[in-house]
Amino acid sequence: MKHFIFSSTAAVYGLGDGHEIREDTPTDPINPYGRSKLLTEWILRDAAAAHDFRFVALRYFNVAGADVKGRTGQSTPRATI
Repeated sequence: MKHFIFSSTAAVYGLGDGHEIREDTPTDPINPYGRSKLLTEWILRDAAAAHDFRFVALRYFNVAGADVKGRTGQSTPRATI
């Protein structure tokens, strides 16, 4: 396999500083989920540097859904809060 698409997360940025989050915003995850995704991105980066391998990491925001009434998205309590 020479190409890989990784489903990462914006949780790699942590809480941020209250301003717009961009790709060049420093990463600072605050939980194991964000840390594990960032670690995987680092592993992929290292593998790409060492081998004939290319990857992209998609850092999603709000995958639980945007509807605060819970009509769409993740259905567990407080998932969209």
